[in-house]
Amino acid sequence: MALHFQSLAELEVLCTHLYIGTDLTQRIEAEKALLELIDSPECLSKCQLLLEQGTTSYAQLLAATCLSKLVSRVSPLPVEQRMDIRNYILNYVASQPKLAPFVIQALIQVIAKITKLGWFEVQKDQFVFREIIADVKKFLQGTVEHCIIGVIILSELTQEMNLVDYSRPSAKHRKIATSFRDTSLKDVLVLACSLLKEVFAKPLNLQDQCQQNLVMQVLKLVLNCLNFDFIGSSADESADDLCTVQIPTTWRTIFLEPETLDLFFNLYHSLPPLLSQLGLSDPGNYHEFCRFLARLKTNYQLGELVMVKEYPEVIRLIANFTITSLQHWEFAPNSVHYLLTLWQRMVASVPFVKSTEPHLLDTYAPEITKAFITSRLDSVAIVVRDHLDDPLDDTATVFQQLEQLCTVSRCEYEKTCALLVQLFDQNAQNYQKLLHPYSGVTVDITIQEGRLAWLVYLVGTVVGGRLTYTSTDEHDAMDGELSCRVFQLISLMDTGLPRCCNEKIELAILWFLDQFRKTYVGDQLQRTSKVYARMSEVLGITDDNHVLETFMTKIVTNLKYWGRYEPVISRTLQFLNDLSVGYILLKKLVKIDAVKFMLKNHTSEHFPFLGISDNHSLSDFRCRTTFYTALTRLLMVDLGEDEDEFENFMLPLTVAFETVLQIFNNNFKQEDVKRMLIGLARDLRGIAFALNTKTSYTMLFDWIFL
Repeated sequence: MALHFQSLAELEVLCTHLYIGTDLTQRIEAEKALLELIDSPECLSKCQLLLEQGTTSYAQLLAATCLSKLVSRVSPLPVEQRMDIRNYILNYVASQPKLAPFVIQALIQVIAKITKLGWFEVQKDQFVFREIIADVKKFLQGTVEHCIIGVIILSELTQEMNLVDYSRPSAKHRKIATSFRDTSLKDVLVLACSLLKEVFAKPLNLQDQCQQNLVMQVLKLVLNCLNFDFIGSSADESADDLCTVQIPTTWRTIFLEPETLDLFFNLYHSLPPLLSQLGLSDPGNYHEFCRFLARLKTNYQLGELVMVKEYPEVIRLIANFTITSLQHWEFAPNSVHYLLTLWQRMVASVPFVKSTEPHLLDTYAPEITKAFITSRLDSVAIVVRDHLDDPLDDTATVFQQLEQLCTVSRCEYEKTCALLVQLFDQNAQNYQKLLHPYSGVTVDITIQEGRLAWLVYLVGTVVGGRLTYTSTDEHDAMDGELSCRVFQLISLMDTGLPRCCNEKIELAILWFLDQFRKTYVGDQLQRTSKVYARMSEVLGITDDNHVLETFMTKIVTNLKYWGRYEPVISRTLQFLNDLSVGYILLKKLVKIDAVKFMLKNHTSEHFPFLGISDNHSLSDFRCRTTFYTALTRLLMVDLGEDEDEFENFMLPLTVAFETVLQIFNNNFKQEDVKRMLIGLARDLRGIAFALNTKTSYTMLFDWIFL
């Protein structure tokens, strides 16, 4: 097909159809014409015509697109021609620095492709396409617009060198990328760092679009350098725990220089106010930097924590950055996980540190814990008054962060314990003052309940941390001091039921009880643990038997009064289920009055969640399976072959089945019968799941068929 577009006007019509046209037929024809233009011997002259005389940015974009496809061909253009194209584009963008950003980007991509594909091209014993940094330095000496173009050139080149082109041999790509890494990438990073130092050495006005663009482009360049695939591993970005930034050994001196460390950490330390100027709420660069910190590698095999031993300045800067990030949680709420991951790993490595040099974690870990605690408490008033999403509603994220914090919190535990005792006493007293006299839920009560919920979660977290960190009798006594306060709060909250209740506090209490169970209630723990010293004085709880009584009383209370709140019921029953696993604990539990009550009174009259009310969705009935699994385990402990006892236990289900039969024989509401049958099926499933002997199964089948 002959080329139909000869004049500039005709070429610009082609651009309009190609980039902003709405007619599909015209766009398809334009794409065909573009391919024809690329194959035309006059392609370069037409591109030059569009760049020099085109009246729209789309004309320039078409020229850049054609050039990009032309230089990317498998059969390359002659070296001299590619050099001419590169030099022409460099001169063109230098003479017109205020081109549309997408045009500049497209033209620079042509330079990057030419440089990469011609990386090993030699002419007169010289690599003719490797002088790119020298060319860029000319841009950096010009105006701000020229400086931005120079930074974009380096950024695009770094990204292009790292980009795998699957249409070409992978070995060739790796050879080019490795050569670029060894000969030029370090110089690019050093240049980027020097630019950052120059930029931040002067007062910044980010309302100035040019300054703002320069800052963002330099940051992007640094990020591209650090994201380079140094060893050809093509790591999965989503696998944070497995990914390590493999910085070359030759770069070591760069990162050990105090100026470099101060530059980056001070930059991100000041990032929240800068982002506030830009109007950004959840910045990508901030988040990426936190992910980068989470990947910093510690060395367990050598019996030392390399980062802590060799880089005390790094620890100080990371600590300051982490504290600032926690205090400005609203800017990057999803980045806290990565920071806590790093601190969890570092603190967990302390037992392996053989060096006698101070590792500084005993200084900074308590400060990180304090920053997390105070920032969570301070967030409550902001969330309530500004009607923001409450972090406590995202329990999965809360649990994840608390499990990371538990290790960090046990480092210099005395400081953390003293802080929590002070805050708990203060907030519990304020809450009691607001409740007397109680005149309904107010904003102040809601704020105080949110703060107490966080404090209960935090106490459960630090108590659970005993399993992850070396502890002493003194630490156990501190756990007892904290636990007393939560058990007293449980008594206060249960006294006010059903008039005064708070779902978030209840969920936090269940978290605490489960952490206490894992830590201090079990066959392997000593009955004389120091945790009970203070609890015995204040609450009369002397050992794990008394704790189990408290657990079961709380479970029965929740099942009685929280029937309409599925999250509380579900978490309560899961706690009961966890308690019912293990023969020794079961033997202790069946002696408790609350357990005996449950075994004889498992009906909707005593436990409303067993009813068929429309207040419960069908999915809520799954709780019944968990309930009857745990209850049947308790029944089986001393049942033996006592069929009468088994039939007494099954009596509520027998009555329910007889009721269903009576309803079938009369006029009935289909929805009620449906709910009853689903509930009974859930109950039977839970019972069957807990049975594990021939005798017990025989009793169940006898009950079913007789």
